[in-house]
Amino acid sequence: MARFLSNVFRKIKSEKVLDKGRDCYDNGQLFDYQIEKTKNMFEMEGRVNGIGEVYTPKIKFTRNELIDFNCNCVYFGLNKSICKHVVALAFEGNNFLEELEDSEERKIIEYFKKKEIEKNRIILEVDLCMANKNETNKSNLNMDISFLVDKKKYKLNSKISEFLSNYEENPMKFGVKYTYEPKRDYFSGWEKEFIDYLKEMYEFFSFRSSNFSIEEILKRKRSAERLFNILEKNEKINIKEERLEKLIKVNLDYYNEKIHITTPDYVKYMSIGHSYIGYRDIIDTKIYKVSSEKLEEFREFESIMELKDWNISLNEVSMKDIVEKISKFAKINLDKKLKEKIYEPKVIETVIFIDLYKREGITLNIKKMFDGKEKKDIEKIIIGNNRIDKKIILDILGEYHFLENNGTYILNNHEEVYSFIKEKIPKLSEKYKIFYSKDFKIKKYETLNYRVSTKVTDLLEINFEVDGISNEEVYEVLKSIKEEKKYYILKNGEILLLGENENMQKFSELLAKSDAKKAEILSGVIKREKSYGYFLSNFLEKLNNIELAKDLENIFEKIMQCKEKSDDISINKNFPMLREYQKIGVQWLLFLRKLGMGGILADDMGLGKTLQIISYLSAIKEKTGLKLIIVPKTLMYNWRNEFKKFAPELNVNIVEGKAPIRKEIVENSKSGDILISTYGFLVKDEEFYKDIFIDTLIIDEAQNIKNFLSRTADSVKKIKAGIRIALTGTPIENNTLELWSIFDFVFPGYLGKHTKFLNKYNENLKDLREMIAPFILRRLKREVLKELPDKIETDIIVELGEDEKKLYLAYLEKCKKELREKNNSLEIFVWLTRLRQLCNHPKLFLADYDGESSKLEALLELLEECKSGGHRVLLFSQFTEMLSIIKENIPKDMTYLYLDGKTKSEHRMELVERFNSGEGDIFIISLKAGGSGLNLTGADTVIHFDPWWNSSVENQATDRAYRMGQTKNVNVFKMIAKGTIEEKINIIKDEKEKLIREILDEKQENIISMTKKDILELLSVK
Repeated sequence: MARFLSNVFRKIKSEKVLDKGRDCYDNGQLFDYQIEKTKNMFEMEGRVNGIGEVYTPKIKFTRNELIDFNCNCVYFGLNKSICKHVVALAFEGNNFLEELEDSEERKIIEYFKKKEIEKNRIILEVDLCMANKNETNKSNLNMDISFLVDKKKYKLNSKISEFLSNYEENPMKFGVKYTYEPKRDYFSGWEKEFIDYLKEMYEFFSFRSSNFSIEEILKRKRSAERLFNILEKNEKINIKEERLEKLIKVNLDYYNEKIHITTPDYVKYMSIGHSYIGYRDIIDTKIYKVSSEKLEEFREFESIMELKDWNISLNEVSMKDIVEKISKFAKINLDKKLKEKIYEPKVIETVIFIDLYKREGITLNIKKMFDGKEKKDIEKIIIGNNRIDKKIILDILGEYHFLENNGTYILNNHEEVYSFIKEKIPKLSEKYKIFYSKDFKIKKYETLNYRVSTKVTDLLEINFEVDGISNEEVYEVLKSIKEEKKYYILKNGEILLLGENENMQKFSELLAKSDAKKAEILSGVIKREKSYGYFLSNFLEKLNNIELAKDLENIFEKIMQCKEKSDDISINKNFPMLREYQKIGVQWLLFLRKLGMGGILADDMGLGKTLQIISYLSAIKEKTGLKLIIVPKTLMYNWRNEFKKFAPELNVNIVEGKAPIRKEIVENSKSGDILISTYGFLVKDEEFYKDIFIDTLIIDEAQNIKNFLSRTADSVKKIKAGIRIALTGTPIENNTLELWSIFDFVFPGYLGKHTKFLNKYNENLKDLREMIAPFILRRLKREVLKELPDKIETDIIVELGEDEKKLYLAYLEKCKKELREKNNSLEIFVWLTRLRQLCNHPKLFLADYDGESSKLEALLELLEECKSGGHRVLLFSQFTEMLSIIKENIPKDMTYLYLDGKTKSEHRMELVERFNSGEGDIFIISLKAGGSGLNLTGADTVIHFDPWWNSSVENQATDRAYRMGQTKNVNVFKMIAKGTIEEKINIIKDEKEKLIREILDEKQENIISMTKKDILELLSVK
């Protein structure tokens, strides 16, 4: 065990301690120790003589390593390291390990040297023989048990007790030549089971201080039953199942006006256990297995017959009782006189009568028939068992919960009635005759048929009828299907089995999908809005026996084709910048519009949903009617700018300002105008839109109405609109009910009420996908990768709050005044920096400011969207104070890493590795510290909270994510405060890029080189 000592030595801090410990061990100062083995290690405690004191070192160790140690000596107390006493104990521990290993090796060697004992299976023979007892005429069963070893038989009966007490452990001598050896000799199969049971009974009798014998076991019904259960497995004994009536014979003779009962062969019978009977014929003894109930009846008969020495005489009046009693277990032999009074049927059979029970369930009557007659119709005494066996009743009733009432069995549990009719009756009919009442008829559901026709005018009309059933009962049948019942009992008594006809199931589903009301089902006509037919078209086409209106033919397929390939030339002509997948999106929306419908455009973030909608609205600009777009507050100006950029010819108005101004904008809008408002304004402005019909209503970031109980969702859905379109990158964030709420806006009622929707689709997503497929278009970036640019840049225009605006305008005026009066470039730079800080958060240089930051709110909203879309973010700002504020406001469900100028270089790389390996949703970085030199391809989204107006520096920061090794497309968001220096610089960026670089470059000489005119132009924000 050198490994253990080596491990100890490595842990010793001083060679002197090792030498002293060795001396301590060699001198015998360790005079006592104890070792205890725990689960995974050894614990050892010793006693070592010192100068006037005994020390008690303790160690914990494995075969290879010292795990723990301590001692009560001064050295250990001061140094907490191994002392000489622990070393001495470790040497003794090593000796213990070496001895342990030697002992284990010896055991292993002995195991492999040990010769295998040749096993010998013992054959067991059991012979059964019935004989009369000396003192009585009753039979007795003898059981001779013997071994068969090397073709020689050794009897066991005389030594049975001795053998059973020793057979598992001790040898036992049989004769001169054979000794039973338990390590060599063994039993298997039924023989071992038999011997083991005898041993069990031997121990039972010994415990009770009773004499053990086979005869005593056979006297006990339960013990005898178990013993013969085992013997049944012995093929030589050949125990057969038999009807007791075939074995037992009873004679009935009539003379001297009395019935005489005799059993001539009674000496040949012997009851064994609960269900075995021995029968002695001329040659040998046979054992039969019979009905336990009948055997018990026979035992009672035996005890009565023994009272009169097996010869009983009774009055004739008892004849009926005698015959019924004895015929249960025996064959009766009658003399001529008695035969005249007896009816001996040729055919005895069990029959079942089935009837309806209160139009809810069924009743069964189980009877015995004798040559086709009931017992009540036969005057003579019937020979044979005229009672119904309990086993037969159990076989018929099975596991069903019938209630018994005066011999009638009632079943009214719906599920069980269906199962009994559907599954049990066919099986019973193979074994028993079944008679049905006149009212009881089974009308199979698959024989039903239906016809459906559709007609499209201004409305969709669905007409239907079901053959052979009135509309009133159709309603009840469909109600039963909806309640998942398995059958319905018609008024004429017919039982209609449900759930077996796929066509009728489809018909039932049609009524469910169209949300048919009771009155509509009773009339056989369903009327809905025309567009509803398009929702149902795919389903309708799959129905059999339907006459489909031409307007609905292949409409589902046409919508789906629109989502696959663009073939609208006009789209390409008017908006050549659209990529293929965007053209498809516009084409799909236009096709749905032809059908009078909107849709849900659910493309992934950054795929240009805004541009697709602008193209769509441009394509329908000739159409009359007002268009309204509802967006989050932070996106309102984005939309306006995008319209100016791509469709300046469209008349777009933003609904903003105080309530009277907003009302005036809405009321003065004209047909063809496009209004842009926010969710927040809409909640306040509901009354403005109450009497206005909107041609096309579009909601952006539709997840804002995912909570259908919210005021926002309610306000949006109240607007009267012809076409409704929802835009969202995350149609489902938490549950399917969010998708329902969006669909309920675009297609009111299409997916039913929310409770029905949950019941139907919460766990049936396949059907849900099929239902919504034509009307929702979602493309992920990875699916349209070839159609995407490598980098998608988006400006986020944020409007400042009222308090922020006041502060900004006040400082703007001071800045202009300072610029006019002075020419100090340093002071100008300070004022420009303050203006930019105000855009971010006034708190950056106004410590007592306790208001909110619109830009921060917009950022948090954007981060939430990134998180829900599975995007990881790089967040840049040049103001570390702003980054601190952002960190304080990051939602609790998001994690982040942080890097600024104070981060040490080695820690920088650790942070990079952690982020690229998947840690953190956001990497917050100061632009100065992390704008270059980092590879952060773990992110696919870059946010510039205060964009660096030098494009090269900005691009350099963006390139932390957009570089070699990046497998995803990168979204770049630049947050710009509306009406500020940021927006003005963004507008003139291309023309004045050199100027902008000079203004914001840290080299002050660049600022000096700017003219007052240039800077004033930069500050002239309206």
